[in-house]
Amino acid sequence: ESYRVEQLSSRLSDKEKEWWRHQRTHGLGQAVRSASQQAELKYLSERLETTGGIAKLKRLIRNSFPAEYRPPA
Repeated sequence: ESYRVEQLSSRLSDKEKEWWRHQRTHGLGQAVRSASQQAELKYLSERLETTGGIAKLKRLIRNSFPAEYRPPA
């Protein structure tokens, strides 16, 4: 609910604010998931632009699995 209030107090257009006013649990959950997915995709696309970013992504992905499930390096 606090995320919804934050959106209402931001610099959104009147139409966007009206949409946020009507959101509750289900719609809010979908909106937060969508925003999170968009942020993740933006992060990935920015990292894929540089060699260092690609290396960092590989490390993050490799380290996201528990050590017991990772193949020996």
